[in-house]
Amino acid sequence: MNFKNLFCIASSFLSVFLFAEEAKTSTPTEPVSKEVVAEAAPVAEKSVAAPEAASEAEKEETVTDKDKKVVSPFIPWENQVKVCTWNMRWFPSGSPVVKPAKDEYKRSESAARFLNWQKVDIVMLQEVRSAEVVTNLIKMMERPGMKVAACTQFPTLPTDPVPQHQNAIITHYPVIDSGFAKWEKDGELEPPRGYAYAVIDCEGTLILCFSVHFKSNFIAKEEDSVKTPIINRQTREATARQFVAIADTLSKKEYDGRKIEAVFLAGDFNTSIFDENFKGEKTIQTIIDGGYRDVYADVPADQRETMPATKWHSSTVFDYIFYKGDKKLNDPYVAPKSWISDHRLVSIKFIKK
Repeated sequence: MNFKNLFCIASSFLSVFLFAEEAKTSTPTEPVSKEVVAEAAPVAEKSVAAPEAASEAEKEETVTDKDKKVVSPFIPWENQVKVCTWNMRWFPSGSPVVKPAKDEYKRSESAARFLNWQKVDIVMLQEVRSAEVVTNLIKMMERPGMKVAACTQFPTLPTDPVPQHQNAIITHYPVIDSGFAKWEKDGELEPPRGYAYAVIDCEGTLILCFSVHFKSNFIAKEEDSVKTPIINRQTREATARQFVAIADTLSKKEYDGRKIEAVFLAGDFNTSIFDENFKGEKTIQTIIDGGYRDVYADVPADQRETMPATKWHSSTVFDYIFYKGDKKLNDPYVAPKSWISDHRLVSIKFIKK
């Protein structure tokens, strides 16, 4: 190969690299389908560009012409905070059994790229192995200042020898307070796991975030197939009652005279208000009755399915973000399916100012 051909090949590779770098800063586009695999074709949610200044005549025409689409006011990115929740499915192994280091590294690397693409500010994670694993994930991300705000340390179970069901919260904002605790027994009911929480200072706005993972619908072979589903539902309902009480108590705390302005309860609740299979269960309604609102309440169920269908179950909504506060919310979003997890990432933005 002569020098001229070698120079042309190198120039082509350089052009592709520069185009990729430019694409990182360009305006993202809206995903065509929820079934897009993020690793193969990452496409971020639609953003709204600042409108150009218009003349008085153009403004008058926009107001009077009913055939024209009304554009919502532009909100600068720096005034918005993106709050997310994501069940990462036995992260980083993707399985109850620990995988070889190279496989776990690949999954972590892909998850980091996925979170970078989402431009996350605060993320409530579920089904992670440890704070160390989450720290390694953060190191692979391109988000300055990102850190572990809180991570649970629940003991292992006979059915879960590797503790890959921890909850965590990560953010690049300052953390004022954080911690975790296990749910308490409620009579004969003993809810598994617990919650992680963090009080985060979003440039002057204090918010309280919770990451939770409620009792699953799993039925072991030795368990009663009729009684166990009832116990699972009762356990989630008992957990919801605790959750509301704990959130209300922590949300009333002050920090150097500063009050918490917004509360987010987020995670995998393993139940759905949209699914007939859970008709009559009071878990979600208990949280709503506690003064919290589902940020996806106005989004049609078929557009917010967080658990894609598999050969074992139909698609459903298990992942929620509940909110209490007077901040304006913007852009509820369910990310496309990713090979990393069987759950989709769910997000909402709130306006700081």
